[in-house]
Amino acid sequence: MSIPTTFTNNFTKINLISDGDVILHGESLFNIGSDTVILFNTVMSALYICAHLKDYKPLEDASGAFTKQMASILNIVNANKDKEIYLMLDANTQFEIEENTILVFSKNGEKERKKFVLDDGIRISSIISSTPTSNKMRGVHTAQLNKSLEPVSATIDHIIVFNSSKVVDTSSYVIDVSNYLSKIMTGSTLTTTPNSIPDHSLVVSTLENGISIGSLNIKGGDSEDKACFEFVPQEYFRFFTNPVVMARLDTLLMDAFRDKNVSLEVIKGKNYLSTPRCGIFDIHLPTKWVPYVSIKNGGDIISISMWTDVCNLTKNEDNEYKKPLVVQSDISEWIDILLADLNCKNNNYERRNFLLEKGYMLLNYWYKVQTDITQLIDDVSLFRVYHLWYESSMRKVSISRMISMAKTLHPNLRVLSLQEMPMDYTKSYDLINDIIDLDYSMGIYYIEVCPGPTRGAIVVFQE
Repeated sequence: MSIPTTFTNNFTKINLISDGDVILHGESLFNIGSDTVILFNTVMSALYICAHLKDYKPLEDASGAFTKQMASILNIVNANKDKEIYLMLDANTQFEIEENTILVFSKNGEKERKKFVLDDGIRISSIISSTPTSNKMRGVHTAQLNKSLEPVSATIDHIIVFNSSKVVDTSSYVIDVSNYLSKIMTGSTLTTTPNSIPDHSLVVSTLENGISIGSLNIKGGDSEDKACFEFVPQEYFRFFTNPVVMARLDTLLMDAFRDKNVSLEVIKGKNYLSTPRCGIFDIHLPTKWVPYVSIKNGGDIISISMWTDVCNLTKNEDNEYKKPLVVQSDISEWIDILLADLNCKNNNYERRNFLLEKGYMLLNYWYKVQTDITQLIDDVSLFRVYHLWYESSMRKVSISRMISMAKTLHPNLRVLSLQEMPMDYTKSYDLINDIIDLDYSMGIYYIEVCPGPTRGAIVVFQE
């Protein structure tokens, strides 16, 4: 799919800026990041910048990834003093604003701050969200067990305005249990509801002149994303942080890895399950189909059990695992992804070796967790929680509907940046068309070819 680099209606002309444009002052969009998009509104003499930055590492010098990205953005800002500039970003980093200085500090809570001072003549305005824009707790469905059930909270999504009207309010929103965009009122609200695709909040800043500017990391934008148990939703936070439940999870983890004869601390260590990125860890199944995996004959046969059904993957003469002719349809896609990992030849079958040694035990841990009927707190079992959780996750609110609701809440929303748009053509096609079809959308702009796995976009609304 391609879009025009220039869009004109009766009121506004929008140009999509590419490398070499004088506006960039010698900077490259790709050096700022693959999600970078810059538009120029020629009538308003306004720049709209979407960016997605690396997280700031305390004490990093000028060669640090975040510092280089931020310096490039501010070089563009300093070179365009005659323009209004609206910076919308997932900074992966916490900000403070003091006069003409941006102070940044790590989202991990380190106190050391780095200063970025703007040139004289640049007016800056921003109100940082009063509630965390990324507030989540990773569940047990992860190879990063060292991060499992550890709450992480940070305000890392920002709107910063230069040379324009003063920002008077910034609000953050998540999808609530009724599938509506709801304003976050407390710092304890998680940004990871089961019916929401993003794991960040949608941030909107309103200016003194009445216009609003927004930003949202859409995390791929796929309403059919299969990694439904990645982050614990608000309604189960109390359950999973209860000591009784946490003790039960540890028991099930030790049982899944009992053949390794290692301690709980080792299994939960940072490096024990360090692995190449296996696709099978990103697809989570409902409780009735979650599989148990057995390795037989030294790995020549992989047996997959689902309640009363059994499926055996066997190796052929070409050293590739093959799928049986008849497979239960509800687990067919899961098996295809497992086969892709097992038959990947990269680094001498690195994924296969990991899955046969430890990875299958992690899958079996998830099986034990999802099928455990032990009554824990309030007479509720893990089985019951995961069943309800999966049902909720099947009703995800689309990105286009989130944008539509944001426009309803903020009728003067002028532009909205999107980070982590998918690069894959088939995944992005429907999403982009849904946004274009919104009644008040003037267009969605993105760079066609990007160096990373995702790209950014900016939605421009009718004035």
